Amino acid sequence: MNRREFIQLAGTGALTVLLSGCGLGALAGEKDSKEAKELLHGKKSIMMATAYNSADWTMEALENHYETLVRYMEWEDVGQVWATGCGARSLVEKSSFADMAYKIGANL
Repeated sequence: MNRREFIQLAGTGALTVLLSGCGLGALAGEKDSKEAKELLHGKKSIMMATAYNSADWTMEALENHYETLVRYMEWEDVGQVWATGCGARSLVEKSSFADMAYKIGANL
């Protein structure tokens, strides 16, 4: 997996988190939120995030938020990659995180 593929997958994960909140309201339109939630029920979700910082607390808040969204939306979490210490392309390429993301995607 090259950097571009990793970034595309990571962007998709971030987009999932964003759209789970924003998209629910947009899908609701004239409908109530219960109907909108049913449209998104049972989906699979992957979280991939990168951060330069490698401290153990770096992804803690994002991980908690993601797990809350997965539980609320009643999605199936099929994998998570928390790529800490990867603030540059070379760091991502030298890490095991790209392989982890590839394996999650290959198992879908």
